[in-house]
Amino acid sequence: MSDQIRTIKDSILSEIALELGASYKELAYLEDIEKNSFLTSNDRYGCRALVANQTPGVTKYTTLVQSFEIVISKGYIQSSVGDSEQVIKSYDIRANILSIYNRLVRNQAGSPVVVMNVNGLVVSEPEYLEDDKVVVVRATMDITHRINL
Repeated sequence: MSDQIRTIKDSILSEIALELGASYKELAYLEDIEKNSFLTSNDRYGCRALVANQTPGVTKYTTLVQSFEIVISKGYIQSSVGDSEQVIKSYDIRANILSIYNRLVRNQAGSPVVVMNVNGLVVSEPEYLEDDKVVVVRATMDITHRINL
C-alpha cells in the first residue's frame, strides 16, 4: 500500500513541477515549514499524504480515498504602508493551486493506472512567515485509488 501512495505522491510532485515551472523548488521540510531555508528560493512546493479512508468497492480490492496536501510558498516584498503585496502573492498561489488541481483531475494525478478519481479540493487560509517574507498556502484533495488484495 505504501508503495502505491508513494507513487501517487511522486506523480503529484511531477505534475506540480510541470505546472509551476523551473523557478519553483521542492520544499525540504513539509511538517514544519519554518525549518526551510528560504534564502536561495522563496518559491517552493511540496506534497504529502494525509488520512485515508476505505470506501465500498469490488471484491478482491480495497478502495481507498486518500487525502493529499499540497503546500506552495511564494516570497513577497514587505511594505511599510500596507500588506497588499502579501495579499497579491496569496492570490497568485491560489491561482496556481487551481491550475494544479485542474491538471491533476484531467491527468488522474499523473498516475492513470492507479488513480480512479481526484476531487474534494479545500484551500486553506494563507500563512505568513514574517521573518522569511514568505506566503504559504496549503490545499488538500481526495484521491480515490484501489489496491489489490
